[in-house]
Amino acid sequence: MEVEDTKLQKLKEFTEAIFCVHLSTDSVGGNIISLIEEFKDKFSEITRIAVAGGGSYQTIAEIKEANVDIVTIGGAITKAPNIADAARKFREMI
Repeated sequence: MEVEDTKLQKLKEFTEAIFCVHLSTDSVGGNIISLIEEFKDKFSEITRIAVAGGGSYQTIAEIKEANVDIVTIGGAITKAPNIADAARKFREMI
């Protein structure tokens, strides 16, 4: 769920919540790593983070280094020529 920063300020009182940083497919010039870094800078007290969107073989190592709790890989798997092989490769990389 995408929300404004003011709403996130209110939601961060839920200390057990997992907050998702999402890069939408229609995001122009977006970069998932930049979004994660920006989120962590703005909301450093939020420690449980999930990531969705922007996951690829090229970005997965950086996403892993960003120390997030959950990574959702969608299109990079579902649009792959061999879905099972793609899923297996991502699992190994994570």
